[in-house]
Amino acid sequence: MAKQITSLTDIIKNEEILEKGCQYYREGEINGRWRLFDALENMLLAYSMIHQDREMVVIMNLDCNKEIETRITVDRHLSPAGSKLKDIAGRHKMYTVEEDGGRNYVSVKLKPNTFSVLKNVG
Repeated sequence: MAKQITSLTDIIKNEEILEKGCQYYREGEINGRWRLFDALENMLLAYSMIHQDREMVVIMNLDCNKEIETRITVDRHLSPAGSKLKDIAGRHKMYTVEEDGGRNYVSVKLKPNTFSVLKNVG
């Protein structure tokens, strides 16, 4: 079961990457175009925390009413096509990284007011 956004800090503060990593906003796909988060669109807010060879991707659905499904960009060097990202935010789901036109991404579907925290596996 997906967790509510209020639980986000409890999950990521236990990760070492939070203190040492850099943060990068990630683009999501909407209407066939890749864009950064726009509050006026039905989009997921996503960013990566990267430290050395590890990437952790935080994806949030800030809409209180709508489930949103989209593709979210990930680092193509740290998360190559075919690699796996594990959701450590309570859903325990595995996501396979895909590639299209030189862009690596994961397809994510989130219920209203929930989030996922994806972490490299292996």
